[in-house]
Amino acid sequence: MVLGIDLGTCNTLCATLSRDGYPVLIPDAYSNLTTMPSMVFIDEDMAIAGTAAEQHLELKPDKNTIRFFKRNFGTTQPVYFDRNGKPWFSETVAAIMLKKVKQNAEMFSPDPVEGVVITVPAHYNDNQRKSVIEAAKLAGLPLQFILDEPVAGALHYLMEARNDNEIVLVYDYGGGTFDLTLLTKMGREVHTLAKDGLSAFGGKELDELIANRIMETYERLFREAFPFDVYNSNKLMRDAEQIKLQLSMQMNKRLSKWLYYGQQAFEFTINPTDFSNLIRQSLQRIDQVITGCLRSVGISQTDVNKVVLIGGSSQFPQVEAFWKERLGAHQQLITHNPMQSVAMGAALYAGSLMPGYASRSGQLELKNASSYNLALSYQDFRAPDDVLLLKNSPLPISVRRSFQLPPNGKIDYGLVQYWDASQLFPMGRIIIGPLSSKGYTQVDFVLENRSNGTIAIKVTEANSDKPVKFQFVKEQSEFSYDFEEQKKQLDKLLVL
Repeated sequence: MVLGIDLGTCNTLCATLSRDGYPVLIPDAYSNLTTMPSMVFIDEDMAIAGTAAEQHLELKPDKNTIRFFKRNFGTTQPVYFDRNGKPWFSETVAAIMLKKVKQNAEMFSPDPVEGVVITVPAHYNDNQRKSVIEAAKLAGLPLQFILDEPVAGALHYLMEARNDNEIVLVYDYGGGTFDLTLLTKMGREVHTLAKDGLSAFGGKELDELIANRIMETYERLFREAFPFDVYNSNKLMRDAEQIKLQLSMQMNKRLSKWLYYGQQAFEFTINPTDFSNLIRQSLQRIDQVITGCLRSVGISQTDVNKVVLIGGSSQFPQVEAFWKERLGAHQQLITHNPMQSVAMGAALYAGSLMPGYASRSGQLELKNASSYNLALSYQDFRAPDDVLLLKNSPLPISVRRSFQLPPNGKIDYGLVQYWDASQLFPMGRIIIGPLSSKGYTQVDFVLENRSNGTIAIKVTEANSDKPVKFQFVKEQSEFSYDFEEQKKQLDKLLVL
């Protein structure tokens, strides 16, 4: 059995291939629903994940249920501390969700899990992508590939589309991230032309805008600060999310809802115009990303043949209206299984990677593109002084730089990723040397951006190709992630 897993910020879905090669969603064994909330509750030697964790939150909102852990990928900031004060990192909590997914799959089919593809936001950097790989390793999953979410969604659509050589723009507006990807298809080859996006931007931000309105209403009515504690904070965000969903389904109706926090109860009212204004604020930011993405490959919006909407937040009527205003008569706007297509496309790709698995897509050849610029910084991450690889370069790709090291000398440069030169993400410091040599030594520094978007570094002596030891030093943190320690904590848990 192969699995395609959409490990989303808000929800997680999993698909496999039927005997005749069609992607099929795997239901949660607890609820029989195909969509599981990306939530985890840890209590001593037990962890509750998915739908059961959401119900636990509703029954006991005073307990710490871990949500939005995906936003901590690529950092060493813990998302939870247990009763013994031990830190749990985003990778470990994600591994609990993946273990739950694996359990569901094993109850769905008697076949063992032999290959897995997990999706990631297209704009994820190297550290974030490696966090996903680490989570799969902790969960004991046979990971074959990490695939960009918009590409996975596009694969599910493109394998049904008959037309080749069309430019397709995938607009992926999810619960926690926004991605934009330009693709084209020629037979069984899918080419990524350009990618862009916004990190920490999605439906969750709309939840927070509504939550702010609720707090403002509370403080205006009762002339006191909102009573923040675990119970009220959890309830506030749940109320905001439910109000958002109700508003999205009844676009032209005013919504009134009685809410209570602490000892106070009040009627909260929001009208469709207010909600549309909140979404419009989001769409204005997104509009700038669309323009930049198209400009990066030298095409205009009129060159795009189809716009495919995926992701839960893309289902808002305001998003459809936004695109209908922009597109011409010759262009199509397509809503293609916005909540399910990512997992199903990942399953199709997983089947194409595993010999012997039937897949309606057959053997897929995916031509990916880099998500970010990569550069060396000689000024302690303050500037991209030597640009190594440009964003939207075809992958895999590698670049070489040669350096002369004097006797007992060393190189100490920063490696940075960035989408815009004004916002650099420091990956770490590359330290080469000192070498035990009496004369000058020429070393070759090779950086590879692999097809899954992760980075590999190799340093050799130029003349002999002999490996040279080097250090890759990341930013120091108060907390230290240790795989063996996290695995030990994880293996003690009974996951439900």
